[in-house]
Formats: sequence, structure tokens, C-alpha cells
Amino acid sequence: MKVAKLFACAILIMSLLAGCAKSTQPEKENAGQEEQTGTNTNEPSNPQVPESTAPQELSDFAVRIGNSSIALKDKENEVNLEELLGAPSSEETTVLGETADTLAGTHVKTQQYDGLELQLFSPKQDQEQFWIQSITITNESYSTSKEVTINDSLEQLIAAYPTIEMAKDGRTDPNNCAYVIAESVQFLTFEVDDGVIKEIKLYYELQ
Repeated sequence: MKVAKLFACAILIMSLLAGCAKSTQPEKENAGQEEQTGTNTNEPSNPQVPESTAPQELSDFAVRIGNSSIALKDKENEVNLEELLGAPSSEETTVLGETADTLAGTHVKTQQYDGLELQLFSPKQDQEQFWIQSITITNESYSTSKEVTINDSLEQLIAAYPTIEMAKDGRTDPNNCAYVIAESVQFLTFEVDDGVIKEIKLYYELQ
């Protein structure tokens, strides 16, 4: 009888120990999973890098007006000239006659500002659509796209435009001549007098 009681007690103790072992095993497994899935705060962040907003380089055939610019072939209805330049001191529109050959019937509008002259061209088939055909600079209020302006020296001109050439107009004195940059039918010219820039002209050669 005593042996049976001892045997029953032994079985009961073994059952209790087995239950404790089972109950602690999931806790260890869960702890291991939590360690594996924990957030790694040492990983570097990867923020999206914004695209560059650097301004596009201006063409050689553009003129700086403060923080803005205009260029040859700009359309009058797409560029607010009055906002950029104010009202012109004078404006005149002419119609080219028969002596202009294929350009007969086209319109040319000339606008004068302080230190600046614009000529705008309108084809015969679209007389309301003017675009900038030439720009002439005569004072320091305006500059080229490379910031060359009136009264700059010949040395400054050559530093800004190393490949510029003397105009082939018969003049041979490098300090008293015109210098030109040409690209197809677009031209940028500098009139130099005693080694100093006195006039800058950009123009589109009509064909």
C-alpha cells in the first residue's frame, strides 16, 4: 500500500515537471523571434535626393536684363517685354516693300529703350506674330549671356569668348574693329573702339 502511494506521488511530480518544461519553451522561442525581428537602428536612412534646380545656361544669343533674359527668336506674345523693359520710348512699324524681294510685305517693328533697341519681325502670312530679330545694346544696363557689357575692355571680351574672331570688314587694327561670333544665321557682334566695347549687337539674318 505504501509502495503504491509512493509510486503515485512520483508520477504526479514528473507530470508537474514536464508541464513546466513545456510552458517555458514557447517563451524562449518568442524571445528569440523578438530579437531577430527587432528594429535595427544602426541602418542608414536613404532619403530621396532632390533633382538639381540649377538654372539652364543661356545661349550666346541672349541678353541679360537683371535676373531675366531675352533671346533672338523669342516671340512677343510669349515674352512680356513691357514687364521686363518698361514701355518703349518710341515704337515704329514698317512694311517692307518690293525691293525686299522675298521679304516684301513682312512687318518690322522697332522699339527704342534707354540703352537698348529691339527689332521684331512678323512674316507676311502671320502679321500679328512678331519675334525678336535683332537686339542692340548701347549702355551698361544690359549684358550678354556671359556678362560682357558696354565699356568692358577687349581683354575682358576675349577672356569671356576665347574663340571670337575679328569681323572680315577690311579693318585690321585689333583695338578698333568689330568682333563676331556666328552660328548659322545668328550673330553676336562687338564694336570695339580704342580697346573698349562701345556697341553690342545680336541679330538673326533673314533669308
